[in-house]
Amino acid sequence: MNNIEINEEQFNLLFCKKIVKPNYTFYYDEELLDMYDHNYFEVDSLSNNLLDEIIYVSKERNYKHIKIVSNNKLNILNNEFEEEIILTLLKNDYALFNIPKIIDVTYKQIKKDDIYSDLLDFEVTNYGETYGKDFTTRKMKRYLNKAKEDNGLNFFGVYIKNEIIASCYSFYFNNIVGIDGLFVKPKYRNKYVASNLIKEIASFYSSPVFLHASKDETAKETYYKLEFTNQSEMFNYLKILKD
Repeated sequence: MNNIEINEEQFNLLFCKKIVKPNYTFYYDEELLDMYDHNYFEVDSLSNNLLDEIIYVSKERNYKHIKIVSNNKLNILNNEFEEEIILTLLKNDYALFNIPKIIDVTYKQIKKDDIYSDLLDFEVTNYGETYGKDFTTRKMKRYLNKAKEDNGLNFFGVYIKNEIIASCYSFYFNNIVGIDGLFVKPKYRNKYVASNLIKEIASFYSSPVFLHASKDETAKETYYKLEFTNQSEMFNYLKILKD
């Protein structure tokens, strides 16, 4: 495993247990069964027999979805699965961020500041309609409670006076920091808020930083401008199970 893979594996194990089988690795979360990113199967290749086994395990655990991830494109899957290609992007030279600062902001983090309620309300406000308020609340409380423990998980909030305008979480392990869940209020976008937050986190940990971006989304172009480079592609396949 490289540094990024070690970091991601350790992050997964904050929330998930895993079962290693001859043909796949199964990650599962006993508290959030409905979170795709915590309940999935990792494979190198996929046969019809293996797909049948994955479907059986998913139904036995009462999942409403099947998620399969692979470093390889799985052509055997039919069109009932939605394919998404996730890029892993890395910036090694964490000190070399040349970013203008248009607006004056303050950075806070959950391990040092009392921002639990702000972060929870911010997440529910911005994602509750899309993913459901109940799920978003359960997921965010799980993450925030875990971040208050003595581990590498942390949450950052960006403030203008008392207003939180952006947030994300980070996970530091094995001398590298991963960033995810980055969201900026629409009226503060295109003002380098996200870029400066990434710089703040990289500087705080004094380490290289990596993050993920969908190959089909335009957000990756911002990361390229910050001189992040492609490290790998992961193929995600998702199918929603019918009742």
